[in-house]
Amino acid sequence: MTKNIPSDLFENKQLKLSPLLIKSYIDKLNVLGKFEESKVNLQGSIGGNEEDEAINHFVGRFPNGAVRSQYIVINPDGDLEHISSQLATVFSDKKLRILYLPCGSGAGLIGLLTTFFTLRKHRYYPTLPLNIEIIAADSSRDALNIFEKMMNSILKDFLTVGIEISYSTQQWDAERTLDTMKLMHDLFNNSADEYFIFLSNFSGEAGRHSKFDNSFRTILEYVITKKQVSTLLWIEPSSDKAITLLGRIKRILDYIGSIFIDNSIPVKEFKFLHPTSGLELRGHISGLRLIIDGQDR
Repeated sequence: MTKNIPSDLFENKQLKLSPLLIKSYIDKLNVLGKFEESKVNLQGSIGGNEEDEAINHFVGRFPNGAVRSQYIVINPDGDLEHISSQLATVFSDKKLRILYLPCGSGAGLIGLLTTFFTLRKHRYYPTLPLNIEIIAADSSRDALNIFEKMMNSILKDFLTVGIEISYSTQQWDAERTLDTMKLMHDLFNNSADEYFIFLSNFSGEAGRHSKFDNSFRTILEYVITKKQVSTLLWIEPSSDKAITLLGRIKRILDYIGSIFIDNSIPVKEFKFLHPTSGLELRGHISGLRLIIDGQDR
């Protein structure tokens, strides 16, 4: 997708978050009394289980997480066509079940969904019926509460472009393999035309040590061995921790015997317009993994 990208999303070589997402983000900032702070707090924390950590992360980092997903979908530089075209197929007319880990306040997934909303609104993609069921899981109940408020504010808008969304949230301890196994069981327990497992922004915590690796192995084994049409997408920001984490994921894939083609990419840098400060900022992506029907592409 390098031509005719709606100016709502990309203009003057800058990515811009979907107007629907911007409105929801600003409305929530105003409820929290954090709008002015969002103009200067452009970093935030990496998140955490306390309410102030969840809010600080939402205020300072939500746009960054959302715009990374948008970059992948619209592919403005034209060199991620194999991924953007697959996502367009995943989010076409069907019943789709999604597992989103770790959800946090929802930046990655809401960025993805609102990008497709805007593309459909501008008739870039047809508005054929798409039914989405989401399971969103995170260790922080406070972050999940923000996700719920954000989702509730946009669900009716999606109906106008043929997308019906329902969701549930669960607290998830990523160190507990049984918790992860239950999530994977819940995902595949209900029938769908396709299953989408989306992991993003995990490296802040998981890049420092291997305590989550058993859960990662459980997720990957389900995707690879389950006899269902499934896609897994993993997006991380640019950092040494992200490179370390994705290297461990490659070794896990090798260990469990999947057919593996290294799909890591060099650091991708892009410019985006911050939704409240109006500043031009730089965003980065350091690695991707895309698994389709049990094979890493």
